[in-house]
Amino acid sequence: MATTTPVRKYLKMNAATAYTGLSADTLRELVALGELPAYRATQKPGAAYLFKIADLDALMKPVMPAAISAARA
Repeated sequence: MATTTPVRKYLKMNAATAYTGLSADTLRELVALGELPAYRATQKPGAAYLFKIADLDALMKPVMPAAISAARA
């Protein structure tokens, strides 16, 4: 009988930094600026942040040279 592996919906800080290539300080700053939602599993002050993978993916923006961008406008 095949077993299924649960899909991870949230990543802890260390996993989120590895996933995005951004530092923990940068992720914390994005949370403080309201640009990245973060979650906590408990209401304890100082509890670790959890990040939805979809929110981390949404941070990534395509890089396009200005000439190409202007030509598409």
